[in-house]
Amino acid sequence: MKQDVKQFIHSFFEAVKSERTSDSSGGSGASGAKPGSGSEFASDLAALISQVSSGSAPADLKASFDKLVSDLQPAGTASPSAAATASPSATLQGLLDRTQQTLLYGGSVTTNAVG
Repeated sequence: MKQDVKQFIHSFFEAVKSERTSDSSGGSGASGAKPGSGSEFASDLAALISQVSSGSAPADLKASFDKLVSDLQPAGTASPSAAATASPSATLQGLLDRTQQTLLYGGSVTTNAVG
């Protein structure tokens, strides 16, 4: 499971970074924020959330998230998609939304255990 957490974190940051490099405004972030600034990360994260909400999550990010959710399921229980139905925060979209909320407001977010 430790390796799966590392893989998810790596996939997450790569997906956020790819939002910056795929921006047509010359790599200055989705909102034109100064490179290296916190607002650049926030705008790239917002672009990633938009991409995920439209159903086109980066394959590596989606796969690593699904693997992590699967790791957290007790043996012999429902699939990750069934867990996501029971707990909306167990979705990739939910996780990214909560991450954004925490970053924007500097607060803590209470989470429910998956499964």
